[in-house]
Amino acid sequence: MSNRDSVEFSFIFFKQDISKLLVVGIFTFIGFILGYWAGRPRTVISTYDNKFDDAVSTDRKNTLSDEDKDYIS
Repeated sequence: MSNRDSVEFSFIFFKQDISKLLVVGIFTFIGFILGYWAGRPRTVISTYDNKFDDAVSTDRKNTLSDEDKDYIS
């Protein structure tokens, strides 16, 4: 909490006197948001999902041999 003094920060288009504590807090918050966004779980399309059955080509299913079809079933 010793960073309360005001200093001049030079942003892209302007300069402003802002508390160092406020700037550290804002950028910490932005860092958490970007970290969550980069590390969030992705949606994976699986061939086992019923709602994505149309996404799987029927041509791929027909290229399996009878032995492979028996193994999968």
